[in-house]
Amino acid sequence: MTQDFFADGVNIFGRLSSLCNACVIAFYVAAFFVPDWSETDRLGIKADDTEAADAVKSGEKFGSLAASARFGLDQFCIETRVPNWGNNLYDACFYYDDDITTCEYNSTSMEMDDCLVMKGCDRVDGVCKARDVVKISLAVGILILVIGGTFSEKTAFLGATQLLGALAGMVAMSFWVNWQNGDGESVAEEKVSLGVGGWVIIGGWLIAFLAAIFTLIDRCCTDASKRHGTMNDGISVLGRVASLGSIVVWVMLILAVANPEWTNIDTLGDAGDFCLSTSNKTVELCQQRSASLGLWVYCVEEDIPYFGTGFTDLCLEWDTKVIVADVGAGSSSFGPAASGNGSTIISTVTLTQNAEDNATEAVCEGSLCMDGNVRFDFAGAEEKRKFSGFATVAGFLAAVIVDIFSEKVRLGAICMFLSGVGSFCAMAAWVALQEKVKKDGGGVGGVKYATGGWLLVGSFLLAWVASLFYCTNIRSALQRDRTNTRERSGTTTSKTNQGSTTV
Repeated sequence: MTQDFFADGVNIFGRLSSLCNACVIAFYVAAFFVPDWSETDRLGIKADDTEAADAVKSGEKFGSLAASARFGLDQFCIETRVPNWGNNLYDACFYYDDDITTCEYNSTSMEMDDCLVMKGCDRVDGVCKARDVVKISLAVGILILVIGGTFSEKTAFLGATQLLGALAGMVAMSFWVNWQNGDGESVAEEKVSLGVGGWVIIGGWLIAFLAAIFTLIDRCCTDASKRHGTMNDGISVLGRVASLGSIVVWVMLILAVANPEWTNIDTLGDAGDFCLSTSNKTVELCQQRSASLGLWVYCVEEDIPYFGTGFTDLCLEWDTKVIVADVGAGSSSFGPAASGNGSTIISTVTLTQNAEDNATEAVCEGSLCMDGNVRFDFAGAEEKRKFSGFATVAGFLAAVIVDIFSEKVRLGAICMFLSGVGSFCAMAAWVALQEKVKKDGGGVGGVKYATGGWLLVGSFLLAWVASLFYCTNIRSALQRDRTNTRERSGTTTSKTNQGSTTV
């Protein structure tokens, strides 16, 4: 079993190929969670659309709402005004498979009525068929690339899997662009353009082709006699399982970071200072609002009349500032809002008129304009999140190193153990944050560890199992070497004794 980095039949281009392979997997996995594969500045039907009079066409399925929108694989987001947040614009995101309610404002009754309930798949024509093909293509590509990464030192096999992975990414991209330029255009009044998710996939399959080129260079520039076959490389079945485990570990960490739910909260109460007690509706919202906390985003429920009588999830990055204010109260007052420590905030807000839609909105400024880190400062959110983030990155990097040098079992055993330590520390810091929110949040109830957190648990357990498997591989290899040494020694002694007898 060759553990020498300079005599293993893989040169620098082979290692670069392995690194690129890991990047492609990461790009494909991340693309599942990117919320904007396509985007438009304005929903609605184009003025020259000859079928605009048909009320069931896509553009009419959003009523009079004319706002920017983003379309991802699982959900789409619509920029909308949030009355309790100073009537400012924020993204409200919905899953395609969910029933979504939209209502129109009745100027006579001055209430929202004429509500329409439709699934997201029906509101955005063709998107669900396209996303299903895209998901299958990406899943196949990821599986092929993971298999190739498990045997990363077998450069010919690795190169073949990279070409197939690139092909899978191109298929996914072509189906999505076909939807965007067809049915996607029918849902928007302005042009639908490729968003971050689309460019992530393009970057993924381009890197896959680059990785295959690196693999070809490696095959041309290394001594074939130094390469080992699958059956004589000294790596046992457990060693290969550990190599596969290293890939699964860092993929799980990407999934954890992308997941907005590390902690679910059934009742947020006063925590975060989101409560406005200016009406029965906001009191009800304050008592029933649920929330979720993630590593890079957090989500809270809010009342948005356009989306019916229920509450709508709004997800924000932790550094996004929000002012909780009812602009209907006028610029001279800010209706009492309960804070995390039970006190009452009363202040003034500055109102302004939006030039684009003439809506009145509050200027986010002063002590009432706070980001998530400040709103959850009582729990030390910023410090604990950053520690969890750095620990997760450390665990991720350690697992990726093992993926690149998957046949180096000693390195694998050490790095997978360290990867598990990183994930465990990230989990411990997050649990500390969760318990602090539960204890000091003020009316917080139903705090539960959620999907992102359990992915951390799974990653550190799997990392330590992979480390154990690598250690078992090392032990088996050492025993085999000792046995071979004794056999060679015995053969030499036998030949020497035969020579002495002959003399």
